[in-house]
Amino acid sequence: MYIHSISVVYTLFVYCSMLGVCENKIRIIDSEDKIGFANEYGKILIKPQFEIATSFHKGKAIVGEKCKKIPWDEHAKEGDCHHYSIVCENQGFINENGEILKLGKYQFEDIVNEINWKPDDEEY
Repeated sequence: MYIHSISVVYTLFVYCSMLGVCENKIRIIDSEDKIGFANEYGKILIKPQFEIATSFHKGKAIVGEKCKKIPWDEHAKEGDCHHYSIVCENQGFINENGEILKLGKYQFEDIVNEINWKPDDEEY
């Protein structure tokens, strides 16, 4: 699915619910692979600017910068499927307005615990 906005095409990253909407936000990815958020009507709420971003949970999403994709060993050949882990030098979290509330050399698990973030498929 795509959203067209002022000559820019955003790829929708559907997750969270059957409609792809989580806390009234759909994750979008621009042509430079930066992640932002739009509403269900395609209005950009948070412009794409993050290298990695989770879904929102209780008004916060985890973001990262200076990230690298690390291929899984068993899929490291070009002809294989491309499974990988993402490792970021800096991680933190944003609020529903896209304001960075914390960003630095933190571990993902520490941010998860600090804001009590839950993945999309878990109950509140």
